[in-house]
Amino acid sequence: MEATAACRRQSSKEGSYNHLREFYDKVGENGNNLTFLCKLCPPAVKKKISTSVTSSANLKRHIELKHPVSLSRYVQANKKSKDSQDRSSTQIPLTAYSNGVDVITQPQLDNLVVQYIVGDLLPLRKVESPAFINLIKGLQPSKKVPSRKKVQTLLNKKYKENMCELKTELSEIDAVCTTADCWSAVNKAFIEITIHWLNKTDVSKRHSVVLACRQIKGAHTHDVLAKLLTDVYKEFEIHNKVVCTVTDNAANFVKAFNCFNFDQTKSEDEDEQVSAFAAASESSDEYAMEPEPLSGLEHSSLPPHRRCMAHTLNLVAKDTEKVSDERYRTMSRAVFAKASALWNLVRLSTTASDAVEEKLGIGFVVTNDMRWNSVFLAMERLSRIAKLTTKAEMNVAEVTPKNDATPLHDELLLHTVSDEFGFCRFSPQEVEFIHMFADVMRPLALALNILQAENNVFLGYLAPTIVQLQCHMNDLLYESRKPTAVEGLITCQPLIKTILESLSTRLAGLLEKREHILSAMLVPRFKLDWVQDEEKCMQYRLMLRREFQTLDSDDSAARESGQAQSSGGSDKKDPAESFFRFNKNTQVHKKSEVDAYLDAPTTDGFDEYMQFSKLRRLFIQHNTALPSSAPVERLFSIGGLIFRPRRNWLADANFEKQLILNANKKF
Repeated sequence: MEATAACRRQSSKEGSYNHLREFYDKVGENGNNLTFLCKLCPPAVKKKISTSVTSSANLKRHIELKHPVSLSRYVQANKKSKDSQDRSSTQIPLTAYSNGVDVITQPQLDNLVVQYIVGDLLPLRKVESPAFINLIKGLQPSKKVPSRKKVQTLLNKKYKENMCELKTELSEIDAVCTTADCWSAVNKAFIEITIHWLNKTDVSKRHSVVLACRQIKGAHTHDVLAKLLTDVYKEFEIHNKVVCTVTDNAANFVKAFNCFNFDQTKSEDEDEQVSAFAAASESSDEYAMEPEPLSGLEHSSLPPHRRCMAHTLNLVAKDTEKVSDERYRTMSRAVFAKASALWNLVRLSTTASDAVEEKLGIGFVVTNDMRWNSVFLAMERLSRIAKLTTKAEMNVAEVTPKNDATPLHDELLLHTVSDEFGFCRFSPQEVEFIHMFADVMRPLALALNILQAENNVFLGYLAPTIVQLQCHMNDLLYESRKPTAVEGLITCQPLIKTILESLSTRLAGLLEKREHILSAMLVPRFKLDWVQDEEKCMQYRLMLRREFQTLDSDDSAARESGQAQSSGGSDKKDPAESFFRFNKNTQVHKKSEVDAYLDAPTTDGFDEYMQFSKLRRLFIQHNTALPSSAPVERLFSIGGLIFRPRRNWLADANFEKQLILNANKKF
């Protein structure tokens, strides 16, 4: 029987990819992974793609990136195979597994129901639905469906257990980073706070949980936000453990941290940018309730503040709209006018969207003001579409050096879409501008994506990312000044200059900050590779040595204090012990831990910290912080699924419990 099952599984592996023989040949198998050879790529390339037996996403991605003309045929082949599998599949009755025997207890059933409610963000009244009751009774006839009141009690209990576990965990952590942001829905406003810390033994692992989601009543002034933040930090007893709080560049947050900072100093930027704008933004709603005075704030202090770098880079991207060069403005206005006409039609008309999908095999990406990279993503997709031609199977990889890799302008499929909807075609110069615009903005978009990550990014990524971004932009500027530069890149030269000027203005002094330099050097991927000046390399190396010595002095002081307490001052030291120093040469010529770490090659892993325990402590100290507040902004989507217009009666406490339990289910 086992041999038959194995044969059946093997045949299912083989059969699940038979419909793709037009595009791929299977050449290898390793456990749950299969290797295919692309038939569309030139034979000399021998492009191999590895994919899982349960997913063909890698195969589709290769077709989409390298052979976009064949994408529509690939999708149709996949669809036909899926339809045939659906018709041939049969459903196994649940009774075949249960055999009338109860497999779970009543508490287990209750717990599963709560997990279902929390996991799918459902209202508690779901347990009173006749369909849900019939489902539970059909699966477990002898069990009782928990009532709405019972589920509420279990939800409260689960929330308390989650908070107790979190407080216990935080009591053993020395350094944490928090992110905060405001969010509103159904005429209610909330402040959401997340907390992040690094594993003490494996610093590559970052733990992230939601700390609180509290309603804001009245105007969102700086003192109201300061009190809410301080109350949460006091509740979890982390006030002295927060290395920094990351927020966006909103004036109320900036003013809150400037006014209530722990040492009453400027947290990250000068107060000049806050004064007038903060006053205007806080008094913009003339009907808003005045907040109560900050009398209940016992500890009127907040941890150091850090502005979200992803938000700052988004502002850099916004600055590109202010390019004053007449040639660039004329070209960009014409391109974006035609592109916006297509985007708006596809967004508003399902018929137009279907027609585009049918003709091109892929659709347009529509801009969205709520997504920072939306304009770049829309132009990048338009650039890809502007390379598709009416030729059957024109493959860029097959173009020889003697041929031009750029498709003929009159054969672009983009023109057929414009003609069908009655829009003006893109001229050859405008098509070239689309490609160059995407190439110029791509480094900025990639930098933003790197810094707004959560699990695999640290504060030490900030300085190297900005340095690399500036290098990419300077390279593009150099290429645009060459006599052989293409017309589209020359047209985009003012765009490149604007990005460089905006980076210089908005990030002034950022690369010289001590915490950014130390945190970058402590990331094994960078060390000192991102520093181009030899003199600065020596200065930064000396800086890390001094920071390491500070850690040594702290350890020595703690050790001496412990020895004094253990001896109680009763034992007398032997004077001869401090006099004789034979064979105890203190000046041992041995490479220090800092030099051994910096002189070793860079690596993507963190195995070095297994032998450099003190440097590992420094890494946790300087890299616990995140460069952006993106983690807290991702909660908005969860909150929107819970706090819908039909659930506007939901109590604030229940809303917070459901959101936290859903977001912290992996904790």
